[in-house]
Amino acid sequence: MLKKTNRPFYLNNKEKAEIFDTSLFRIKIYLNKEGNKDHMFVISKKTAQRAVDRNKTKRVLKKAIKSFIKNFKPGISIIVIAKTILEFKDEEDILLQMGKIFKKAGILNENINY
Repeated sequence: MLKKTNRPFYLNNKEKAEIFDTSLFRIKIYLNKEGNKDHMFVISKKTAQRAVDRNKTKRVLKKAIKSFIKNFKPGISIIVIAKTILEFKDEEDILLQMGKIFKKAGILNENINY
């Protein structure tokens, strides 16, 4: 096992995560005690067989979460698990679904209308 300082946030946190589902992805939200704003993306081989498709899906998710990360409350760690290949999905639909989940979870600092 990795040193405690090098472990991903979800291995150090023994508390359960809040889980939110949409048709495109599942989001797990953890509270961390360090006050960091961490995020991680998981795209399995079941979702996309080719590495190219997995990487494109990660790029789409990174672009989408970039607009929200500055508005997160401190101490929030997020894991986004893709259910489908998001390369050809509408970017506005992805942003809308993420925004609704983050608003429902109450992890945004400001009131953003989604």
